Amino acid sequence: MEQFFTAVKSQSSAFSLGFIIISNILLFMGGVFPVFWYRKYPGEKRLHKVLAFLQLTEYLSIFIWYYAVGYLDFPLPLYHCRLAKLILIILAFTGIEGRFRSFYAYAVPLAIFGAVAAFLVPDVDPFPWPHITYIGYFLGHFLLLMQGTAALTRDKGKLTKADLLRGQKILLCVNLVIMVIARLSGLNYSYMLKSPILKNFTEALPPVAYTLLVFLIYALLYFLSFYIACFLQYLVRRAQKPAGEKG
Repeated sequence: MEQFFTAVKSQSSAFSLGFIIISNILLFMGGVFPVFWYRKYPGEKRLHKVLAFLQLTEYLSIFIWYYAVGYLDFPLPLYHCRLAKLILIILAFTGIEGRFRSFYAYAVPLAIFGAVAAFLVPDVDPFPWPHITYIGYFLGHFLLLMQGTAALTRDKGKLTKADLLRGQKILLCVNLVIMVIARLSGLNYSYMLKSPILKNFTEALPPVAYTLLVFLIYALLYFLSFYIACFLQYLVRRAQKPAGEKG
């Protein structure tokens, strides 16, 4: 139990190919569950609220641990997946129409992309298994995908180019805030200070050039994720149609 809550950094546990395959199969099953649930119970709202409650419990547990052990000097949720969690938790109770739709357009594509990327290439904190941060990492992204597909399924309209522009605007504003706080705090929020890949190339770039590159990559990833979400929404609509209905 002491190891589970330790704040003494060491080395992350390695993940076997078998673990990656099985965890991604489970992630896929979790992602499609809301689709079939809402097909059977259209208009039902409790599932998304239950997922939001579980996500909030996971979210608060990790941040309480951060503060209690002093693992981070400035522990803020300034990562896009964590912000998407918070937004989707709120949307579970407010709905996704009206003034909340812009936040929905920002959160859902990043939730889907972020969860899949997190399971394909795990990037956990430097602690050996078992540890609370592993639970937060895998359970958190698992619930994030379920929340994303639940919101996508509950959407009575469909994602449009206007939603894409709204989402990109929010992404840009969020990145500007994260960049300022990262530079003031010296913490690598959302990789605003240094990249986890291509280190030799990125470290040779001037700070301004690196920042512009990060902003561009986020914009491109969001663009790709948005159209993946559009395609998933199309598949969801087809799956929700009664048997025998065409179109």
